[in-house]
Amino acid sequence: MLVFLFHYGTTWQTKFWREESWVALGRDLLGRFPESSVLLSWGNDSEHQVVMRIAAAIGTGARVIDRYPLKG
Repeated sequence: MLVFLFHYGTTWQTKFWREESWVALGRDLLGRFPESSVLLSWGNDSEHQVVMRIAAAIGTGARVIDRYPLKG
């Protein structure tokens, strides 16, 4: 079993990847590795809202994790 970690977060708005691209990547990985999980991390409240939408769109196998500090 593989675990993929997607981190949606940056301080520069121009560096954000489109939600549709995250969804496509997550679905592709879970299609190739069906026993795997995609975990989504985030940095602030607005990012949390986005990763909730991404996880829902990816479907089963995707899960939003709690926010942890960098040292966590």
